[in-house]
Amino acid sequence: MVETTKLMSVCLVTILLASLFLISGVSGTDTDSILSSTNDSKTSNAGNDTPRPTEPPITRFETEPIITGQIMAGSYVLGKYGATVTYDAKQGGNDPQYYPALVVKCIDTMYITEMKISVTGTKPDGNPMGALDFGSNAHLLTPCDTGTQWPTALGGAMSTIASLIQYAAPAGIGATIAIGQTLWGGGPSDGYTVTNGFSGNSAYTKYVIGGIGSLTPKERGYQYRFSLHCDPDMPGEYKFTITYRIVLSDGSIPGGIVEEFSQKLTYTFNDSPKITSYAQSLVDAYNTGGGGYVSNAGNVLEKKIDLKYANLYSGSYTNGATLIVKMANTPVSGYLRLYGYSPSANGGVLRVFVTNTAGVWTEVLHTNLYTPNGAGFIDCGYVTSIVNVAIIAYHEYSGYPSYINVDAVFIKPY
Repeated sequence: MVETTKLMSVCLVTILLASLFLISGVSGTDTDSILSSTNDSKTSNAGNDTPRPTEPPITRFETEPIITGQIMAGSYVLGKYGATVTYDAKQGGNDPQYYPALVVKCIDTMYITEMKISVTGTKPDGNPMGALDFGSNAHLLTPCDTGTQWPTALGGAMSTIASLIQYAAPAGIGATIAIGQTLWGGGPSDGYTVTNGFSGNSAYTKYVIGGIGSLTPKERGYQYRFSLHCDPDMPGEYKFTITYRIVLSDGSIPGGIVEEFSQKLTYTFNDSPKITSYAQSLVDAYNTGGGGYVSNAGNVLEKKIDLKYANLYSGSYTNGATLIVKMANTPVSGYLRLYGYSPSANGGVLRVFVTNTAGVWTEVLHTNLYTPNGAGFIDCGYVTSIVNVAIIAYHEYSGYPSYINVDAVFIKPY
């Protein structure tokens, strides 16, 4: 259910994004024995030969109707905008993802000096959601030439918005704005900063320029990604509001011309004990080789994403820091994910293994975890009939130790 509220001029902006990540575990053995007992498959099932489902956990996106409008000063048109929100079409789980998108263009004498997208909400019991109930914060900013793309289905939102506002005054929209699929960096050096953060009960992304100059943009596309973290013990309706703010200025107007609008959405979290299996208990935590460690291992046992991390560091070449968790008393199947990041500027090699009741280990993920935007979901694919998951920060490249921080480990059945 969606309800649109206009604060200063007709407008709406919302995005949904999904990013996933997971891992697998071991029990009572060292890293070398785990590595030597596995096959070479990086994505195979553990436990039997049942084919993996072909449908990934999050692929079906829905988009709200696009809202367009003009930014006015009296009878003068200073700019135009378009906005929409894309979201994961699968409902009922406890971590739905949203991707608001906003495209803005102004006239020659005006400049875009600020854009902000923020979200607040209430839980089924009426209490406000905390800022940390909104996670996976990230943004896309155009025009940019290089970087990491989000799914095409999401990047296409900007292109669709741009096509709808193309012929409204002020006329035109740049081709690079319409693309809108590049993450972090590139683009004109206009001295801007973008902050993704939390304030009170709000999560937000905010773009601000350093000062008006020849490179200050007159048009820009902006996308936000956040996840809604529902309380596993509190099913029901989660109501939240996404607020958008645009500021235009020619350098002579104190505070600029402000356009602000909001969109209200409701998400229903279903009560089902089979929705998600979280890590239940620690099996083992250790480091092979010198100079490594596993600390705060118990932080992965929280049944929610709370930004409290287990820390894995492997300082010895070809060795690993290993954390093994038990997922269930009986084998479980589903999409294995973890929430975490590498604090290293060069990323860190992450290896994930799962074991079945027969003690057979299978590697399901082997990647250099590079997370310039901070923590996010790590997808390890579909696993079948597994009991334990092993997370390994592996020192694969000489001179480049691996740092991995993990907040949560869980298996979603869909």
